[in-house]
Amino acid sequence: MLETSPLSAPLPSSSISPPHARIDTTRRRRRALAGAAALLLALGVATEAMALSHAAPTGTGPTAAARQVLATEHTDAISVFLDKGALSLATKADLGSSRGVRLDPDAVVFHVTDSALRAAPSGSAFTFLGVAPGSPVHVIPQAYTSGVLWAGWNTESVPPSAVDGPVTLTWEQVSGPGAVEVYESGLDGPRRLFSSRDSTLRSLAVPANTHAHASWVFTAPGIYRVTVSASARTPQGAALSAPPRTYVFAVGGTSLPALTTSVSLDAQAADEGRVSMSAQVRWAGAEQATAPEGRVELLHVGGGVETPLGDTPASAGRAHLTATVPGGGQLVARFVPNDPQLVAGATSPGVTNPLTATAPQVTGLRQQYQPGEQVELALEGHDSLAPHGARWAVHRVGAGEPEQHTGWTLSMLATDDLDGARVVVDLQDADGGPLGQTPPVVIRVASSPAPSPAPSPAPLSPSPTSTDPPSSVESTPSPSPLQAPQGVDADAAPACLPTPVTETVDAGNVDIVTDGHLDLGPTVRDGRLVAAVKDDRSGTPVWRSPEELVLHLDGTSRTPVPTGGDFAFLGTGHVWTIPLAQRSGIPWLGWNTQHPTIAGRTAGPITMTLESVDGPGDLAVYSLDTFGGVGERYFGSVEGFPRSTAVPVGAAGAHVHGIWAFTAEGAYRVTIGFSGTVDGAALTGSAVLAFAVGDVDPTTAVQSTTVTRYEGRTADGQECELDPALTGRALAQTGLDDQSLTDLGIVSGVLLAAGTALAGLSAVGREPRRRRSNPTTSPTTTG
Repeated sequence: MLETSPLSAPLPSSSISPPHARIDTTRRRRRALAGAAALLLALGVATEAMALSHAAPTGTGPTAAARQVLATEHTDAISVFLDKGALSLATKADLGSSRGVRLDPDAVVFHVTDSALRAAPSGSAFTFLGVAPGSPVHVIPQAYTSGVLWAGWNTESVPPSAVDGPVTLTWEQVSGPGAVEVYESGLDGPRRLFSSRDSTLRSLAVPANTHAHASWVFTAPGIYRVTVSASARTPQGAALSAPPRTYVFAVGGTSLPALTTSVSLDAQAADEGRVSMSAQVRWAGAEQATAPEGRVELLHVGGGVETPLGDTPASAGRAHLTATVPGGGQLVARFVPNDPQLVAGATSPGVTNPLTATAPQVTGLRQQYQPGEQVELALEGHDSLAPHGARWAVHRVGAGEPEQHTGWTLSMLATDDLDGARVVVDLQDADGGPLGQTPPVVIRVASSPAPSPAPSPAPLSPSPTSTDPPSSVESTPSPSPLQAPQGVDADAAPACLPTPVTETVDAGNVDIVTDGHLDLGPTVRDGRLVAAVKDDRSGTPVWRSPEELVLHLDGTSRTPVPTGGDFAFLGTGHVWTIPLAQRSGIPWLGWNTQHPTIAGRTAGPITMTLESVDGPGDLAVYSLDTFGGVGERYFGSVEGFPRSTAVPVGAAGAHVHGIWAFTAEGAYRVTIGFSGTVDGAALTGSAVLAFAVGDVDPTTAVQSTTVTRYEGRTADGQECELDPALTGRALAQTGLDDQSLTDLGIVSGVLLAAGTALAGLSAVGREPRRRRSNPTTSPTTTG
């Protein structure tokens, strides 16, 4: 079905047709795009945007801003936020040294490169992929894989107390050249979560305060658009809903290539000297799910000069425009995509203008020029007079004699004094005698902007480190690292000081963990490497001492050992596992190198070592490959497993999850060490993790130990509530949110100026299970 776009306003009919009211030239937009690119480079922003294949629109259509390309980063692509009582959807990504940067999905493209290309597996468990075994597919992996996009979803910004039950994510619409399947791998096989082909798999209930990853399979290369909504209910029963957002995935290639297009044009004479033009836009390569989206510009070309006639949106790949045009020459259609990073523009071959020129006329005139642009005019309709030459007369306002130029075309620089200039062309025979004259045209030049006053010199500050375009960032910028946190007087000791409190942890007050997300990782305190647990269960991450926790894997974690030789290291029967993806009722333990005292401060990776396993069975920690087989073997006490794994660090640190499989029920005490070079010093440290596996009393895994945590105290020893800027809780926001890592240096400087212990910031410790009315503490441990 041909869909007709609204017609642009027709041009006045006369012997010379002035240009359409909404015209422009490609040079102006090219210069604008170049200026924007230069500005981004000056700001230190690194993007992977491809150069535009064709010009931006000459009409009134908007020009798409460059998208932030995420191709190898960790990203919670679909992230749910509770902003002032309302749900919203966005994206979070680790960019450079900044973790959890909140991004606008409209300003992001997720590039699934050919590094993620895999062969579809055989076997009945994966027939839902809908492709033949061995077919090439692109996969975003469930487990972290270096050099490949690692995308998941996140509800950690929705406090569990703010909703009654889970947050429901719904795929409202999916378009693309193939199918999209999202599934979670486990020892019991794949668990399907979302599907573009199965309408019963469009919604997923996700608990609040959840961070999840799964495998995303795309069955064909191309551009996919996934429109997602989110909903929940308050404890009072009120409905919460997030407006749908569309997430764009570009699948295939090693860089971000724009999909090629082609455009064809048909032109027919209409009434009163007008021309009816119809353009069709198609994909030049592999067909996609929908027609290319964008605008079509129609132009008259004569004497080597383009006269824009107007533009109109392309609907279902078709565009139509009827307009008055100059006679003679050719007509051309130019497709300008809405998203030029993803879709390339195209220009049609010229078609003969069905209207012949019956009188001399000037073509190429635009409605207005900006100062510094080039004015390009041409002469049309003079062939019947067989002139020997042409003399252009440019009458500037207030000038005496007109400027004289000869030739069939005229090129001039647009200046302020050219505004209002009247141009006519005299045609001459071989003896210089007059043959005729064109109707006059008037050049309009916009006023030059007044020069801006020179800005005052700004104080020096560190350069930004984020690699995302400024327009894509939704988060509020962090305070300048040269300023103290708001409300903190760096010259005076705070009234409420972080004060160390020593406490004995035993079976009576140990924290038994049965659910939620935790990570084990290295930190540095007092020049020593201290292993700590980043506890995300409350919605506000806190670094804690491992000695105060027991991870209880009850019957929910019990699963049969898969058949096949790949899993022979687990023995036979059943194992008790922490799964690769977060599941309700099972602690979800991973590991990271994201603490501010580690990220960006090491020479190479951190080595994580399984030093001992004290318990009734063995431990194996490993990942699964894309299609359920054994992936990387991180460490374990079973035969054939290494004892150590290298954990990347880089600027932002790494975050990894694997399967922790215990081969027998009982109490375990697992000693894990970390080692690496931090700030030029070789450091080592270890900690003991307690596990209660199966139907056992979790307190049997406890050994009495002493830990130190920091609580708020006044100078006379009274309990008080610490300013969050002075506690370890402020650091927690750097884990997966957009809090600046420089806050660590701010807080440290304030504490030193106040004469308090710096250890209260970068160390770890215990968050008591029974909290006081003012429970803000700065956790640490005695190590």
